[in-house]
Amino acid sequence: MLLIGSVLRQIAVRHGTSVFDALRKARLPNDRDFLRRFPHQLSGGQQQRLVLAHGLLANRP
Repeated sequence: MLLIGSVLRQIAVRHGTSVFDALRKARLPNDRDFLRRFPHQLSGGQQQRLVLAHGLLANRP
């Protein structure tokens, strides 16, 4: 299983977007401790917002 930060960085590099902007828009923390977590370590609401951040990274709003 991959860390949250690793997955977000892979998406951001592929689409030329900013991880920190997507986290801010999805109202998620953007500190290193958060990015070093695994998805199963998040609350249900945070998991939903993480999926939103994935979409924001891939769609270049």
